[in-house]
Amino acid sequence: MVDDLMHSFKIDASELAHLSSLSMYSYAIMQIPAGLLIDRLGIRTIQLFSISMCLSGTSLFIASHQLWVAELGRVLIGIGGSSAFICINKISCEYFPPLRRSFLIGLALAAGTVGAYSGSNIIAFFIKTISWQKILFYLNFFGIFSFLLSWFFIPSRSSQKYKNSSLFSELMRLTFMKEMWIYSIIALGVYLCMSVIADLWGISFIINRFNVEKQLATNIVSLMYIGTCLGSLILSFLADYLQNKLFFIKYSTYALFFFTGILIFCPLTHLFLFSFLFLIIGFLCGSTILCYSRISEYVPQKTIATTTGFMNCIVMLSGAWIAEKVGHLLDFFWKGALNPNGTRWYSIENYQKSLSLILIVMVFSVISTFFMNQDRPVLKE
Repeated sequence: MVDDLMHSFKIDASELAHLSSLSMYSYAIMQIPAGLLIDRLGIRTIQLFSISMCLSGTSLFIASHQLWVAELGRVLIGIGGSSAFICINKISCEYFPPLRRSFLIGLALAAGTVGAYSGSNIIAFFIKTISWQKILFYLNFFGIFSFLLSWFFIPSRSSQKYKNSSLFSELMRLTFMKEMWIYSIIALGVYLCMSVIADLWGISFIINRFNVEKQLATNIVSLMYIGTCLGSLILSFLADYLQNKLFFIKYSTYALFFFTGILIFCPLTHLFLFSFLFLIIGFLCGSTILCYSRISEYVPQKTIATTTGFMNCIVMLSGAWIAEKVGHLLDFFWKGALNPNGTRWYSIENYQKSLSLILIVMVFSVISTFFMNQDRPVLKE
């Protein structure tokens, strides 16, 4: 919906990046509060509240005629979505054995990417005939269905609620945990391909590079979601089966850095090879789950939600800032060309210079893999 939103609100790439990143900012900021609340109040209460916030935010975004109203809707969506992944990690750690943990989290990521893949294709198919507002209105019914599922099937209590330690001491412990920053930096580098390319600028990049229809560009970008779905399942299963998460984290990060560089800078002229590259990158992005699973081994089970929220805050807040900066760079390198509908047209060179920010961050992710500890931590409750 990039072009449609820019046209509806009369905004440029920087403003669109800001609009998009608002939900990521609010999502990231709420990670730590959401984790603390889940550890103390249980999963069901927070999950039902979160889905309600998502529904409210989407409804507000649909009804918006002014940019600030749309921005408020995006903020509510981010707040609502903040507990989803944390709840999943909490459930996998409390109700299932450790050797299944990575695969179960990977299974959840696979389900999420199926939703992203389906949503992108649905929007691309209908955007030519109906407005983006009506599309989101119909998609909102899936949120209502999720609310009903959560109401009837999530247990009314959590098996462990964490009430003993002070908030300050817990946050200080996580802040100064070396492993927290190592795996957060790695996860950020892996996550950026999804947040910046697949979720925001990938479709426009492909359209400008190959001069293809929006539907075809959407299908190509969707391959990254399919790859992530497969990668999150296969990589997590192999890591659990071989009991060697570090191997898959390390070499997936290396390979992702290499293939992302090819995607941005290599002048591939064959659309099939370019599409296959999206699939490979998505597959490697599935390794981000292993970082979350690994950090969970360093903390007591009753603080899993807080730990997951803390790490996700680092990753998502940084990812939102970088995604927004890519939009700023596009406007900085823009040469004044316009599309027929009056929106700004960005050249391939503009995209390459702007997206290179991803590779710069990934350099730090690669370096961080050298500091991973091979020893399995011994937890103290």
